Amino acid sequence: MPLVVNFDLPADPEVYVHRIGRTGRGQATGTAVSLFTDKEAFRLPAIEARLSIMITAIDPPKYEADQPVLAPADFVTLELSLGRKDKLRPGDLLGAITGSLGFPGSIVGKIDITDRASFVAIERGSASAVQAALADGKVKGRHPKVRRLRPPRSG
Repeated sequence: MPLVVNFDLPADPEVYVHRIGRTGRGQATGTAVSLFTDKEAFRLPAIEARLSIMITAIDPPKYEADQPVLAPADFVTLELSLGRKDKLRPGDLLGAITGSLGFPGSIVGKIDITDRASFVAIERGSASAVQAALADGKVKGRHPKVRRLRPPRSG
């Protein structure tokens, strides 16, 4: 194998030797990379002694905290003021969105129904239109209150 990546440092140096031995079969050469935390660093000297080499530690790259780390989600969640106590089922909500409101089923994601509320994931590009249509329309004969849930703030 040209590359072996270890996601921790084993307690036993022999296990490490076995893992990285896969990089150099016969005349082949390869690279072994080990990702580990500061709490595991105490294991390095034993591994270095067993291999008779010095392992070069490299700090991970830094990132700017004010830069977004995650891309925005493709779906947003809408909360409706109807739930199981209103005899609402996922199929009722899906039917209202795709049937009477006329939206394609492909824009609807996961639907969760709790006792007093319902949550439906809608593709971001259609969420505002679905929210307005649900608020103006009826679901199981009732006019639900509908709000868009905001994602938690990172940082």
